Amino acid sequence: MTDFYAQLVEKSGFDEALIRHALDYAKRIDMSEFSRLFFDMSGVSVEKTGVLCFDEAFYPYEFYKKLKTTDLPLETSALYVYIALLPKSFEDFSSRICEKDIFFDTAKRIAEGAKEYFAHNGIFGLYDYHFLANHVRGSILRLGEFEYQYGIFEGKRAIFLHLSDGADLSKESRLVSYRLARKYFGNYPIIGDSWLLYTENKKMLSEDSKILDFMNDFDVVSTYETTDYSELFHIFGRISDYSYENLPKNTSLQKAYAERVKNGLPIGSGVGVLRY
Repeated sequence: MTDFYAQLVEKSGFDEALIRHALDYAKRIDMSEFSRLFFDMSGVSVEKTGVLCFDEAFYPYEFYKKLKTTDLPLETSALYVYIALLPKSFEDFSSRICEKDIFFDTAKRIAEGAKEYFAHNGIFGLYDYHFLANHVRGSILRLGEFEYQYGIFEGKRAIFLHLSDGADLSKESRLVSYRLARKYFGNYPIIGDSWLLYTENKKMLSEDSKILDFMNDFDVVSTYETTDYSELFHIFGRISDYSYENLPKNTSLQKAYAERVKNGLPIGSGVGVLRY
């Protein structure tokens, strides 16, 4: 295993067996073509701080077309090819941004996604492989507990904030992340779009809730509701049946959302502008 992949194991939490599987798979496919399609720089700019800027999230459609011709499920082949592309991603990142630990922090999301998929399916893969392409390409950066990328909001440049499930929402961690976002992404509006900003949370959670404290960092400008309870995986994990009887009720948050399901109430998300 090369020094780079040893760092992925140490700093980003990758499983050594996963890396071996990925590199063995890469030997069987046309990685040069995958790399060419994935790292196509058309339609991208580089900000002064070195951050890549796509007007939309990074979705290399021609890359995915070729990925469909491989002999593994897309969730698995995407993961393996991403791992094989990470050295080039690191080389590109290092040419733009000096703080290399940001790369390994960002790559943790790939390792976390692989472990989540393996826990539920017994094989390696990624549920959100389209979204996680942004982490490999370097258009999303994990800065402290949160992740950020450039985008367009109401017709203007903005910074979109993403949260992985289980992120530390303490005030100290939030402020560290917000400061880093300003350092690398500038003074554009920071936009959150998350179930954590769903206004009904204020009726369900206690006043000392970290979720409510996080919500208070934002001016919520719109709310989306749905009765598609499969979106509850953020709270209950990925389970096959989100009926009330099947939901775990181990925390006050789970109990509150289970009651919404029991009563046939919608769940939702909110879009907010950060007050920082």
